[in-house]
Amino acid sequence: MNGDFPEFQYYPGPEEVDAWVQSLWRKSEEVKCHTEMLPVNGFSFSLAINHTKGFQYVKFARDEGHVFYAYWQPTWSVPAP
Repeated sequence: MNGDFPEFQYYPGPEEVDAWVQSLWRKSEEVKCHTEMLPVNGFSFSLAINHTKGFQYVKFARDEGHVFYAYWQPTWSVPAP
């Protein structure tokens, strides 16, 4: 990308982005989070994703009671179909 465009004045520079990422890393080290791989259950197994096997749901729970669920699937070392 070319930084000569006037629109780039609205974007953070590399140093600002690096500082922001470092602040996120520091914050992530302070957060206590429990994870649990959930067993296969009655949910839509593949969420219409048919090109990979080995998916699993993951539960993330913070001590404060906030719970977040994620869908994990393996990645292959070949291009997607």
